[in-house]
Amino acid sequence: MVHFNFDETLILIGELGRYQVTLYILLGLLGLPSSWQNLSMVFLGGNMQFWCADEDSVDGPPPWESGDYKGFGYNFSFHANGSSLAGGSPVGRCTKTVFVNRDYYNSSRFPDVVNSSDLRIEKCHTWIYDRSHYLSTIISQYNLVCGDEWKISTATSIYMAGFLVGVVAFGYLSDRFGRHRTLLSSLLLLIVSGVAAAFAPEYISFVLLRFVVGSCSGGGFTVGFVIVMETIGPTKRMSPGVFYQGWFAVGIMIQAGFAYFVRSHIHLQLVQALPVVLFLSYWWIVSESPRWLVTVGRISEAEVLVKKIAKINGRTEVQLGEMVRRFQAGEVKECVTMEKPNIVDVLRAPNLRSRTCNVSFHWFVISMVYYGLSLGSGSLGGSVYINHFLSGLVEIPSFFITIFTMDRFGRKKVMLALHVFGGVACLACTPLIDVPNLQPLLVTCAMMGKFAVAANFAVIYVYSAEIFPTVVRNVGVGAGSMCARIGSLLAPQISRLDTIWRPSPFLFYGGLPLIAAILVFFLPETLHQKLPETIEDGEKFGTKLTIYEAEIEKSNENPEGKSLNEINTDL
Repeated sequence: MVHFNFDETLILIGELGRYQVTLYILLGLLGLPSSWQNLSMVFLGGNMQFWCADEDSVDGPPPWESGDYKGFGYNFSFHANGSSLAGGSPVGRCTKTVFVNRDYYNSSRFPDVVNSSDLRIEKCHTWIYDRSHYLSTIISQYNLVCGDEWKISTATSIYMAGFLVGVVAFGYLSDRFGRHRTLLSSLLLLIVSGVAAAFAPEYISFVLLRFVVGSCSGGGFTVGFVIVMETIGPTKRMSPGVFYQGWFAVGIMIQAGFAYFVRSHIHLQLVQALPVVLFLSYWWIVSESPRWLVTVGRISEAEVLVKKIAKINGRTEVQLGEMVRRFQAGEVKECVTMEKPNIVDVLRAPNLRSRTCNVSFHWFVISMVYYGLSLGSGSLGGSVYINHFLSGLVEIPSFFITIFTMDRFGRKKVMLALHVFGGVACLACTPLIDVPNLQPLLVTCAMMGKFAVAANFAVIYVYSAEIFPTVVRNVGVGAGSMCARIGSLLAPQISRLDTIWRPSPFLFYGGLPLIAAILVFFLPETLHQKLPETIEDGEKFGTKLTIYEAEIEKSNENPEGKSLNEINTDL
């Protein structure tokens, strides 16, 4: 393995030149299919009205016009004291009314009045669906009704579990075998599994394939992000890193458009999977990460690539020659073998342990609320397509607000304000549910919550990377990101609580950010602060003692007996 400060090379060949901008656009486009797959259940699992279609049902045709109904369809009236046979169950949907005497079905003449004793309620086995809004969804494909509704939200959670596994697995593979090869492998597998899921014959194979789709979607998007960030110079990374999530938002808006025209769940899955074929051209268009090549010791390949980058960026031979001289002068040195800190070391340090738990909770809440609001756009009333489009649209200005405010007011104040604003907006939705005249206000409040949580997603990426010491930064951010995936996995189940009480999901989406807002007060501000490098630095970071003061206290180097405040004054 090879250790080399590649950031110095990037400064020489251009931190954010034409090469990086082109790469940013090419790999950013991967956010489109990733967003489509992440939120596809809004339409794949769209609600469809249904009606019992068993041939011996005498409940009559469904309330909507349908040529598919094949039931007996005998319209009868009960005897004078005919009581409800349904027992609270919706007759005609999950249950059916049938004649006790089967001879009635063969009779050419029926009585005008039927006694309740002549009828009984039985469980329905086949259904027809109202196809006026959706031609088909997984509900009609796999009959996910009458006690099987939980399978809809479970399919989404299984997909999110796949996303979690994909981020970890493809991250490991990209470190082992290279970013480029891993990226293309994930894209190829995404195409195959995405197309296969469209034709899954039953529910189990569908969710298993969706698990694979989630893994490839999460892995491909993450590896693409890593390639971009590893190629951009150190002073130019923050804004591109924040706006990289904007590709996801654009994908949401595009998805609302083609979902409006493609109402079949099979065709919609094909529309989402097949365009990824175009990205296979990246095998020839996108190069390997030069930083990874240097890390694994493939210096000659890295040198060819950095020359290419310098040429595209318009750098002069003098600057490029300096970079080559660094390689040839032996400034690329073998790594010193040492034990690197891990998550156990983080958890052993009291301050870092509490901050890790704190930051991880923020990741969990932000992700859960983000996906809860995104996946719940169909439950807000009105047009699901307009709601979904607005859900993506409000994210775009949130990134600009984040960039503008973080460096002016600090990370803590911005995160606190966004948690409170988003939490209050979501809580304001609770009294507006199912009030027809207030539906536009409900959508407005929900979109305000989505705006806040999308902005906070950008903040937490930057904030958590700055809180953790350099030696465990990847570990800390990785732990937080893992908790985010758990939040997204639980979001569909939180949304399903509306079957118990319609406003209940918004109590979670509003209450948890307010709890997170309180926890912000226990985190240090990182704006304009010297960031910690070691575990010891991380323990003292944000406390009353500065890192410098901690070193003095540790070594007892205070011969004149001055207080720490006096020492700082002298400095």
